[in-house]
Amino acid sequence: MIEVAMYITIETLWKKHKNKSLIARMTGHDWKTVAKRIKEIESGKKYSKKKPHPRILDSCKEQVLKYLEEDLSAVRIHEKLQEEGVKVGYSTVKDYIGSIKK
Repeated sequence: MIEVAMYITIETLWKKHKNKSLIARMTGHDWKTVAKRIKEIESGKKYSKKKPHPRILDSCKEQVLKYLEEDLSAVRIHEKLQEEGVKVGYSTVKDYIGSIKK
């Protein structure tokens, strides 16, 4: 994925009337990638980062908080969630709990 600085570089070079193959050589990207970005620029689309996807455990947050109040460990919370049919790995549960505690 092209970073913001590279996106701006391609836009600047294109506005200076440089051709796609020259921009590709200068930036180190394939000409098709440069062409795609130029098409986006000409259509008025601005650079946007990917939207964060929802976390697996967001739907179970209340349950996880309840388990934390009961002083259960991450291992026990993971086991309880699996018993409830939530398909999630231990490391995901551990990381999620860590982010909640911060």
